[in-house]
Amino acid sequence: MIDQREESGDSELERGPATGAGWAVPSDATFFLTVLGERVRSYCPGAPDDVPVVLLQLADGTRLDLCHVAMLAPRWIGLVVFRDAASCEEMDLVCVPYETIVRVTVSSRPADERRIGFQAERSAAAMSWPVEEG
Repeated sequence: MIDQREESGDSELERGPATGAGWAVPSDATFFLTVLGERVRSYCPGAPDDVPVVLLQLADGTRLDLCHVAMLAPRWIGLVVFRDAASCEEMDLVCVPYETIVRVTVSSRPADERRIGFQAERSAAAMSWPVEEG
């Protein structure tokens, strides 16, 4: 399920079930190649100075604050994630199977609250490579 949350208030928009109209829990690279970038662009057009934030929740409860997509493979994804969202200075490379991703949250924050967020342009290199079985 994709969860779009407006951080300036308590409203939460969710789409479910995880089917149809381009909304789906990421079960393969297609979500990251097609849906995520479009969702980030369509969610934040009215506030061009805001910082886009993408959070991934894993089945074990772990929340990953996504900086960018580093690698796409048929069964897993490599993600560069912020270790500390407040400073955005330290990052980790995390590789996870697609089926462990149970929720994607797209939001935005004012630049004075968050220096760096999801960086679609840095994800573009990983997303331009063909994902091959292997």
